[in-house]
Amino acid sequence: MPRTLPMTGIPEDFRLTEKTIERVERENFAIDIPKTLDKFVLNAEAKGWMYKNWQAAFVNYIDNGAKFGGVSAARRYLHHNGTICD
Repeated sequence: MPRTLPMTGIPEDFRLTEKTIERVERENFAIDIPKTLDKFVLNAEAKGWMYKNWQAAFVNYIDNGAKFGGVSAARRYLHHNGTICD
């Protein structure tokens, strides 16, 4: 039987893996990774987020921010998905 990961709060020593950084760069998210990571960690701590996979949670956080984070984020999202925005 496959082992199910437990949901946990963000680890005190949370760092992005090379694989996660490469994925973010490959997906062409127009973000400042260190600044976004700091914001992500602060939100996770303040709101008591619980996840099974914190690397995936970070990728979802920036993806959702691009989809729902306002005009400049929407432009980045549309550009990322092949729509040209001025």
